[in-house]
Amino acid sequence: VVDALDEPRSEVERFDSGRIMSIEEYSFIEERLLGVVVFKLPQRPLGWPYVTDPFVERVQAAKLKGFRFRPVWSSD
Repeated sequence: VVDALDEPRSEVERFDSGRIMSIEEYSFIEERLLGVVVFKLPQRPLGWPYVTDPFVERVQAAKLKGFRFRPVWSSD
């Protein structure tokens, strides 16, 4: 679990309690993802894992099947 979501710069929908219901647009704090390959967010600990480019590249290089990646953010 990596607390890397930049909540003020992300577009999120919240429950009345203030908890995050959904994340429509992601913005991450890049420094917190340095060296991270697979992670979850504390705001969504039961959600799908997030992966960074090195993980995607390793899966593709190994020609593994059964993965479907959906880009949610780019540092560019």
